[in-house]
Amino acid sequence: MNKNSFLYTNMVKYRLKFTAIVILIAILFCTFTVDSYKYISKRLFGAVPLDTQAFSAVEKTLLKSDFVCDTSSDDAQIYGYALKGTSYFQGDKYYFDVVAEDVMHKNIAYTRDGVPATEDTDTDADPIAVRADYIIVNGVTVPVLMNSDQHISKGDVITGIFTRSSTRILEEFAKKSDGKDMEICKYTLDIRGIEMEAEFSDCIIFIILTLILIYLLTKLISYYINPLRHPMLKQLERYGEVPHVMEDIESELRDKENVTWGKKEIYTKSWILQKKSFKYAVVKNHTASGNFKYTPDFH
Repeated sequence: MNKNSFLYTNMVKYRLKFTAIVILIAILFCTFTVDSYKYISKRLFGAVPLDTQAFSAVEKTLLKSDFVCDTSSDDAQIYGYALKGTSYFQGDKYYFDVVAEDVMHKNIAYTRDGVPATEDTDTDADPIAVRADYIIVNGVTVPVLMNSDQHISKGDVITGIFTRSSTRILEEFAKKSDGKDMEICKYTLDIRGIEMEAEFSDCIIFIILTLILIYLLTKLISYYINPLRHPMLKQLERYGEVPHVMEDIESELRDKENVTWGKKEIYTKSWILQKKSFKYAVVKNHTASGNFKYTPDFH
């Protein structure tokens, strides 16, 4: 195979172009992975033990017995996901195994629509969906949000994400504080199995990008190991032995009087080379009946 031929040298150029694109995608992949590692690692490795000493230093809320929440505020909502900007992280971790050193059962419940459950609000159409108690973690009082069928006891290891406490929950705690003010953690431990916002989509994007990058790298490596696998040369297989077809094309390209060089096409008596994004497409310059597909300005 003549490595100085027109087809081979252009294959090398297109291979370098493809290499540059793969490198760019790899850089974007690495950047995305670094930015999303915390979410990916949660999926891969699950929960980690909470550093209770570090956690005990988090900001507390002084909850007064006359506390009343603004039910129209977003802070009153009970979300089904955790907010990145208002959730508790230790390093890049946010999903923890927590030991309930003590449990205070307050019998606070909410319907599926997030309304405090009463005899009137707990209906078949909108039944109790979540419950709230609080636990003690290294001396810190922490609200816990759980599904209606979940229960925790003293000494249990529970797993969840610390999210910003809903003021609706804090109001219910205040009502059950026997008229006393209490200091409570600004985060609620949500053990309902919720995710961080964008956690699922970021992990899906990571998987898709990984598969794309593996595919592109496999293709690129194969082009370097065996240049005949490159689409520009592989397409010639339909016309016969690739080296022989290449030599036939090269001989016609050297026949300067019978070659027309267009802006994106090259015409010879037997071949048409069409410039594409990642190769020259090579087709025969005649129909099945033997007529020219194109009529170049042959002399």
